[in-house]
Parts: sequence; structure tokens; C-alpha cells
Amino acid sequence: LSAMPEELRFRGKHVLWVQEPPEPDAVRWQDLDDTFVQRVKQQTITVLLTLICVGGGGAIIAAARRRSAAVAAITIIILNSLTPIVVKQIVKFESHPDAGSMQTSLYVKMTILRWFNTAIITTIITPFTNTLTNGPDYLLQSIYAIFFAELVKTPILQVTDYMSNLKRHFFGPRIFDRRFRAEQFAGGYWTLAERMTDMTKVMFLTFYYAKSSLRRSSSPQGLCSCITGQINFAFCVAGNVHRSSAPTSFAKFSRFYIYPLLMLTYALTLAYNYGSFPFDMACELDTAVSEAYVMDDATATNLDVSEAYVMHDATATNLDGDPVSVTIEEGDPQYEFCFMNLVRYKPPAFPPLPGKVMGDRWMTDGQQRMLIILGWTLVAIFIWVGCVYVNRIVIAYIRENFFKSYKPSGKAMEHRFSDLPEIFGYVPMVKLYGSNYPALIADISTIDEGLIGWSDPLHSYDRHNMLFDVPSVRKKILQRRESLARGDPQRSGEEERGRKASIFSIVCDWPPRPPPPPT
Repeated sequence: LSAMPEELRFRGKHVLWVQEPPEPDAVRWQDLDDTFVQRVKQQTITVLLTLICVGGGGAIIAAARRRSAAVAAITIIILNSLTPIVVKQIVKFESHPDAGSMQTSLYVKMTILRWFNTAIITTIITPFTNTLTNGPDYLLQSIYAIFFAELVKTPILQVTDYMSNLKRHFFGPRIFDRRFRAEQFAGGYWTLAERMTDMTKVMFLTFYYAKSSLRRSSSPQGLCSCITGQINFAFCVAGNVHRSSAPTSFAKFSRFYIYPLLMLTYALTLAYNYGSFPFDMACELDTAVSEAYVMDDATATNLDVSEAYVMHDATATNLDGDPVSVTIEEGDPQYEFCFMNLVRYKPPAFPPLPGKVMGDRWMTDGQQRMLIILGWTLVAIFIWVGCVYVNRIVIAYIRENFFKSYKPSGKAMEHRFSDLPEIFGYVPMVKLYGSNYPALIADISTIDEGLIGWSDPLHSYDRHNMLFDVPSVRKKILQRRESLARGDPQRSGEEERGRKASIFSIVCDWPPRPPPPPT
């Protein structure tokens, strides 16, 4: 404070913290008086609830996976469809100063749930050696089922818009209250966070399994899913939905945090899984199999079944406990167990270079050379993402509080704010379910009604003003209007102090004086 000249302080004493405000319709007036500590407590509780949902969803998907890959894919689609409903209820326990902050919270929680349900849980519940195994109960089939379900689900749910049709044709005609009935016919409600996670979960699934050694068709399928989703989203915005919110802060969060994280995920999974190929935990040795394990027909004839079983152990089982027939012939190569899972390698292998994991035991020469390139590329992307995060979180905070970061853009124009027809003011209001218009929570007698941003063609603004629900406040407002209409002098200091002590918000407007007529 002492470093700032007195003429630059507010009223010569105070240092003001000023930031660019959100759009007038994005302000959440009912949450502006909550303190930082209150918001931290609320978000701590909601994060714990989100983690509980993650664990519950993982348990449900794991149980469905035991049935079949198709059942697991359908379960994932159902959970992803229910995620916005559940997260919206969780976020209601939080207070946010504007719609951008609320959308960001929705986006983060839905991203965590959908990414985990769509991609991560499938890897956790699938044994490592089943990565490349063909069959309906293994990883490849599970990935295909999830991609196919995502490709089909998006157009079906968005084009049919079954909830809006139910409201219009079933619930709406059976509601007698006019306001609530109009809400049913207004169309579906969507948030930008929900639509963005629809796209990012497919991108995450594509990047998470986009390994040239695992599944080459994941990228085309992911591209088709994203294109289909965007086309249907544009169709729904144009014809089926009636409300949306697209704050700039939410778009910046997605651009600076989510997309770099997707790039890091792609580089991470590509390097680690390319090095883990062929995923069978078996390394071929230079020696041939011992003669003790080779049994010719003559030996098998002189031994009974029990002796042959004990001596040669010709029956094996897979990880599911099913018997597998094993045939050992003379000259077959000998194998030994080697740990190929680079993700769980000890000590941790970062970057996953062949020299750190003894990759020469199972990797080909070309695979080792390629892994060196992928490993150092991963390091470069990791450093880039880290720099982006540090710049946005740490350096931006330091620059904002200790350096002069403001740079004016543009220049002052001759057009005044009051002369612009489509610029709205910050008038306190709240959105109520079942009402086509927001409810005002301030006295608007002294402001230009054009600043409110909406109008009811059938009723005055007083019908939508919550101040008129309190008889004593209603009486004072009407008396003040009569006084202003008579041209009485400004209110006294005592009346002004009483107005400031009101439980409702205060909004004022000081329009510029009209220019003098030309002489």
C-alpha cells in the first residue's frame, strides 16, 4: 500500500482490486455475499461426493464387465447419460459468483466422471496380458463396443430429445399452472459443460487407446464420433433447445487446461504402451526347451495318465481358470517371465526408455529406437504442459498482484454507453424454475428500464419484482415514485441510510446530461 502514490488510491486511502466483469446475465447475484472460506468448504464436500460417484460407477462397470463387453458398454453409456443430472445436483451445494465459475465446476466434475467411466476403469479391470487377446471378454472387444455405443448414442439421444418430447406431449398438457406449463413447452435445457464433455470424453478415449500397436482404428472411430456429435449438437442448438450459456472464462479454462492434458495423455499412453508390446509377460530365451518337457509317443504309451500329468504338466489354465491345451515339441524356444507393464514398473520408468526397463529382453531393435523417440517426445510435452500450468496458476497470480499488467486496448469512441441500444446493465435478478422471466431483486425506479435486458409484453416489471412481495417495501417504493414524479428534492440522508440497510440489492444509474442544443 505504501508503494502506491496517494493520488492513485481510491479516496486517497484504499487500493481497489478490479477485474473484468462477466456478462450481466451471467452474474449469480444470490451468491455474491458468500465468503471465500464458505466456498472452499462447499467445494470440498462436492469433490468428496464426486469421488464417491467415481468409485460407485467403477464398481457398477466392473460388475457389468463380468457379464460381457456389450453389457459393460451399455452400462457406461447409461452412466455417462446420468452424469450431468447427478453433477448438477451436486453443484447446487456450491456458490459461484458467475455462470462461468459454475460452468467450470460442472465441466471439471463431469470430465472426471466421464473420463474414468469411459476409458480408465476398463484398463483397471482388464488384466494386462488380456490387452491384445481376441475375444468378447477382452480389452479390444471392450474398446470396440464403447466406440460403437458412443457413435450410435449421440444421434439417438440428441435427435429424438425424448425428455423434451415427454414434457411437450405428456407432462405439459396435464399441468394447470400457466407458468409451469410454459416451462414444459420451452424446449430442452443444456449447458456448455455437458456438450464439451461429450466431445472431450471421446477425444480422451481415442487418445488413451490410440496406440499403433494396440488398435489402429481407434482414431477414425473417435473422429466419426466427434463429427457426429458436433453435427447433432448444431442441430439441437438450432431447433430443439431454448437456453444456453457460453461464458468466456469457461472457454479459456478448457483451452488452457483440458486440451493440454489431452495432449499429455496421448503422449503418455502412446509411449508406455508402445514399450509394453506384446503384453504377454514372456521373454524368449536363446536356449531350446529342455528334453524333460518333451514327450514322444513311445514314452506316453508306457506311462499312465497320472504319471504323464505329474511329469509333464501338460495342462495349463489361463487367468480365468479355464484349461488350456499345451503342446511342447522338441526344438521349441524356452521362455521366462519378464515384467512388461511399464506403467507399474519399479522403480518408476520416466521417461520409458529401453535402458531403464531392460527392454532388450522383449523389444525388437526397431521398437527400441522408436521408444527412445516417443520417450523424449513425452518429456518435451510434459515440460510444455507444466510450463502452461505454472504460467496460468503461479506466474499469472504473481504478475497480477506485483506488476503492472494492465494494458489498454483500443481507444475511446464518441459513442456513449447510454446511446447504445443493445448494451444492458448489471441489474440484480434471479432465475426461478417455472417462470419465463427472472425475478428482480432491486428497486428499478431510478434506472432506465432498457438496461434490464428483457421485457414482458403483457405485464410491467413490478409483477416480476420480489420487492413488491413485501408490503412495507412496496409502499415505500410507490411513495418514492410519486415523489420523483412531483419533482421533489432528493431523499434525505436518513432515508438514504434506510435504503442502504435494505435486505434487497441496490442498483443506480447516472445517465450523462444531454448535450446542449447547438447555437
